[in-house]
Amino acid sequence: MVTTPLSTTTTTNGTSSSTQVTTVMTVAKIASGKTKPGATNWQVNSNGLLVDVDTSAAGFTRTPIYVTSIGGDKYHWGVTGASAVYNATEKGFRIAIRFEGDFTGVAITPEAANDYKWHINWIAVEPWLEEGQLPSTQTPSTATTTTPSSTVPVVGKYYNLIGKESNKALDVQGTSTADGANVYIWTRSNVPNQQWQLQDAGGGYYYLIARHSGKALAVTGGSQDNGGNILQWTKQDRDFFKWRLEDAGDGYFYLIAKHSGKVADVYNHATADGSNVAQWTKVGTADNQKWKFVPV
Repeated sequence: MVTTPLSTTTTTNGTSSSTQVTTVMTVAKIASGKTKPGATNWQVNSNGLLVDVDTSAAGFTRTPIYVTSIGGDKYHWGVTGASAVYNATEKGFRIAIRFEGDFTGVAITPEAANDYKWHINWIAVEPWLEEGQLPSTQTPSTATTTTPSSTVPVVGKYYNLIGKESNKALDVQGTSTADGANVYIWTRSNVPNQQWQLQDAGGGYYYLIARHSGKALAVTGGSQDNGGNILQWTKQDRDFFKWRLEDAGDGYFYLIAKHSGKVADVYNHATADGSNVAQWTKVGTADNQKWKFVPV
């Protein structure tokens, strides 16, 4: 969270006084990625190179705050401009680079940049509130802070995933550590087969790793169908292991499978222990598709 102090002025009996008000910019989504080293689409600019970075896979709904840097095997340390973002939108941004004025001896061309594996690393943060904006239910004279509507999941930490409709936890059946072990809901308890770690999968997607087994949440066989079962499997760099988090309101998120665009769903709105979890087309009013990340 980023706090932004605001200064407002009130007048009482002709006397002005300054009131310091603090608002909190809460975060709707965090994503990160990089262009492909050795295959970045560098273009010739007037005095250097530029690249347009596509972040549309992150699914931002408003322009996020982008933080960027340049990586590479050599000579990238002599470049300037890699942290200056141009033409930022919810779908991407532009970076223009050139060598520092006292750096000589190496031509800056798209071919050379890719030979040196130059690439752009980025992190993006989408706020729920614009900077300096107060919530509509508060006024400057009474506001102190706003409270985030959800826990923003952090890469590397463990969480219980709690279904909104059932108030039960996403659980690996029988604490199994085997590939193909089923995933369902169960009454929440302090057990590692209900604890999931977020790992960055690139492009705004994540792996969800079961603490007890070290295996990843996946859709069986890469199914595209409604009802495709969700289970654990040894992590692979395949789209049916990757999940995007989308705000569902009230502190909950949809878990959206990259390969199918479908969400993790408790089958048939069941709420009993042992009720199965599968992928299904997102239905905005369906609470059996909404999950809260509760830190453990």
